[in-house]
Amino acid sequence: GAGPMTILHGLTLCPLLGGGLGLFGPTETQPQICWADSPELHELVPNCPCIDPSSDTFSLLQPRVANAPLNIRLLNARALPAMLDCLIPPAWRGHHEVSLTQNGQLLVDNQDAAELQQEFDRAASRVEAVAV
Repeated sequence: GAGPMTILHGLTLCPLLGGGLGLFGPTETQPQICWADSPELHELVPNCPCIDPSSDTFSLLQPRVANAPLNIRLLNARALPAMLDCLIPPAWRGHHEVSLTQNGQLLVDNQDAAELQQEFDRAASRVEAVAV
């Protein structure tokens, strides 16, 4: 496109949390970069590089990036439905209820989440063994 943000394609974006630099670019050619001012939201997507919200670049570009056709994923409440694949462990998919007991035990459809994960891992191992 010829919008005002296209001049940023290929330019160094800003420092990423944990070190490194991100690049602006079309989503087809550049890896996705997460953008949020809340550290809690960054923790939800540990495998996605996140822009350092304390950088000057973040402050300057924050109002403009939301609508830019770039490789930047905004992490906010509206983004949560699109992020569910990152947030929900595969072992929990297809279940209906996740709850936390008063003593802190995590249940998935009234089954201990750790036990469910172990069952899922065993089943996945069997599938891998058959595939080999």
